[in-house]
Amino acid sequence: MLQAIADTARAVFGARAVSILVAVEDGKELEFAAVSGEGDDTTPGRRISAARGVAGWVFAEGRPLVVEDVTQDPRFAAGFARSTGYVPKAIMSAPVLGDDGPIGVMNVLDRRRAGAGMAEVEILERFCHLAALALFGSSPHHPSGRP
Repeated sequence: MLQAIADTARAVFGARAVSILVAVEDGKELEFAAVSGEGDDTTPGRRISAARGVAGWVFAEGRPLVVEDVTQDPRFAAGFARSTGYVPKAIMSAPVLGDDGPIGVMNVLDRRRAGAGMAEVEILERFCHLAALALFGSSPHHPSGRP
């Protein structure tokens, strides 16, 4: 189910890649549970510290982040990106929320249009809600208060 969500999000955003990371090791690490597009052959199953990178920041803060130029953002984990064989230029990321806070992160890399507006972030949050449903099997909290 997570793979289908990643594949659909990639098509909707016209992105080079989409990844869904899930918290493991009591929230100390994020594991790539689904990857669509660039890096789909090298990244699934890999883990990154939940305190690292854009995904780590989004996981810790529990709110979305849009970085249009990763070279200008110190949160970007460039070394990890290089190890996957794909270094994006832009990232749009949002938390996957459970009842007690973030349980993962969804990243959209190099989407077709730069300059993400609120509508795009809201669409990403909807995909995150679907990912939470896939993980929980029931209806978790939605950040906007809407089902």
